[in-house]
Amino acid sequence: MIRVFTLLIKIEKLDLNVQQLTNIMLDAFLSSKDNYCRKCGASGMKKLERYERKITDYCNGKIEDYVLETLRFICPSCGSTHAYLISLVIPYGRYSLPLVLRALLDLYTKDRTVEQICERYEITPPTLYRWKEQFEKHKALWLGYMKSVETTAVEFLKSLITDEDPEKHLFKEFRELTPSRLSFLQHHRNADNQQYA
Repeated sequence: MIRVFTLLIKIEKLDLNVQQLTNIMLDAFLSSKDNYCRKCGASGMKKLERYERKITDYCNGKIEDYVLETLRFICPSCGSTHAYLISLVIPYGRYSLPLVLRALLDLYTKDRTVEQICERYEITPPTLYRWKEQFEKHKALWLGYMKSVETTAVEFLKSLITDEDPEKHLFKEFRELTPSRLSFLQHHRNADNQQYA
């Protein structure tokens, strides 16, 4: 899988949904030095086919359900294929990362009840609590146990959402820290054997 990392603040300021940002970043990817095979390192991968998946996003204060369209590439050298996903799409997840982070921030700040959060983001309580559990595990993995204890969930979520440093790709750092190279808030049985979708 080709994971392209972007800052969450960018999508907020530009009022873009995940599909619009994917389109912009795909155009840039095709002619960049990042267009290389993640398996053998050969450059110049070719478009293979369109890749679609359902996604629920939160943009401009409302829920959007749509089919996210992106591309799958093939390496001309080794023949391996790679799906292209920006970091705002959680592999195997139905919900966009911006939606999940907003729901968690509402939960931790206690600005809304669980019922209000679920209604606002069109999710169920078990989904919200599953996200909370995964978030707490990944927060500890990312920050390390001691720093995780010292950093509140609200502080950590706000740092993810508002970090404007263009050189700091937080989600890339997390991916590099994990032994199975899973993406932030990814929770799927295939994460450990790197069979990404």
